[in-house]
Amino acid sequence: MYIPAFGADYQFAIIEGVDEEELLAGPGRYPDTQLPGEPGNFAVAGHRVGKGAPFNDLGRLSPCDAIVVETCEQWVTYRVLPMSDDPAQRAAEAAPCLGGEQAERVAAGDYAGVLGQHITLPEDINVINPLPGSHDTEADPGMEALMTLTTCHSQFSNAERMIIHAVRTEGNDKTAGAPPGGPVLKGVIAAVLLIAVFLFLMEVVFPWVSSLMPYNDVVV
Repeated sequence: MYIPAFGADYQFAIIEGVDEEELLAGPGRYPDTQLPGEPGNFAVAGHRVGKGAPFNDLGRLSPCDAIVVETCEQWVTYRVLPMSDDPAQRAAEAAPCLGGEQAERVAAGDYAGVLGQHITLPEDINVINPLPGSHDTEADPGMEALMTLTTCHSQFSNAERMIIHAVRTEGNDKTAGAPPGGPVLKGVIAAVLLIAVFLFLMEVVFPWVSSLMPYNDVVV
């Protein structure tokens, strides 16, 4: 899993299960929730403090921020849903990354009540259902493919839960490379920048510093 908004070095493997022992190893998929890219809800829990703190910065996410999941065959890109409950504001928040019927469902349709970020209680298990907030636990092919991230709230308490909901917008075959702006591309850009800085130091800075140093002609 990659979240570009958190930097090119943010990446965690998602394991199966959400027991304490399993979450010590990293974020874990809730059993019986859907797999990445499937209609329904791919739900993942993670610690906010300690144990690698994979979800420490979830509160920094904004609508349309990307969450990229790498599977054996695909890059699956989700976009954080609007955080407002006002239909007009939801439409505005969704506009940069969603379009057509999907945007309509999110702004004022059957997904209008699914907020990109909200705080709830630990016993609110409906947030990981195929349609969050619904009591129905069965997914059907007409549903959007969601991803839900859950973590403790506030930062040093487990009294509440922070919930992030995102919707699938892309699924790219890995043979075609990483998605635009995805983790591999960002890594390449970072490497190119490092090389450019190194060359600048070698070609400009080091010769300039050397020219300022006193030179003693020693004859042996």
